[in-house]
Amino acid sequence: MRQLSIIIALTFGLISCNDNTKKPVDNEPLTEAQQIAKLDKLKLDFNQPVLIDSSVYVMYPLTLNNNDEEVGELGGRSSYSRPTNYWNIVFYNTANGEYRLLDDKRKMVIYYYDQRNSNVGSTSSSSNFNEYLENGYNHVDKLIYYSVTTLDYNKDGKLDADDPNYLFISDGAGKNFKQVSPDNLNVTNWQTIKGTNKILLQVTKDINNDKKFNEKDITIPMVYDLNKNDKSKDIFKDDYIIKLKKQLDEQWTPKE
Repeated sequence: MRQLSIIIALTFGLISCNDNTKKPVDNEPLTEAQQIAKLDKLKLDFNQPVLIDSSVYVMYPLTLNNNDEEVGELGGRSSYSRPTNYWNIVFYNTANGEYRLLDDKRKMVIYYYDQRNSNVGSTSSSSNFNEYLENGYNHVDKLIYYSVTTLDYNKDGKLDADDPNYLFISDGAGKNFKQVSPDNLNVTNWQTIKGTNKILLQVTKDINNDKKFNEKDITIPMVYDLNKNDKSKDIFKDDYIIKLKKQLDEQWTPKE
């Protein structure tokens, strides 16, 4: 009887082992057929083409379909807002049929784009564009400006309007895409100064580190110099800020 019990136990053990070998492994790569089936379920939405002035280029913004993982509109945090968010933009050259993504490496949400007078002209290639920068030509009106979120600042697993909004630029062909506002600071407004080839930015700093950008934080005026093609810098120096605070205190703090 004991031998029978052992045989039965061994038999069930072997069956269990065989069943385990048939179970799929979580990190096992999908087969080609499974990958195709998965992609077939995804909805890829091309927004209407956006003509870039008189150039040969056209933009096709790729709509973010209210994905539960990436949602949120810019709302009242910026001077600009759009009802539709985008996860990338395809630039199409109608002259030679070539097309390319604005950025094929970065995960991002694009809330807004402003092409100004982005006639690509002599800035349609990377080499010409860099030469354009080095020679200090006035090109604030030859760029495309983007309001973008790339960082999950509050670590909630989403890219949305609660994360910092950055200002990006590219040339009219969608090349030289780069961030011009500092990391971890939320851009609330920006404007270009054509006479000096600079971009003025208003950014909010999370001074209490509560991972939110609101009225409890401070606003910092910054400037980005397109001639230098460097980092954005504070407009007002620390000693001048202290001077302003002293005057504010003297004139407006209630006397005891």
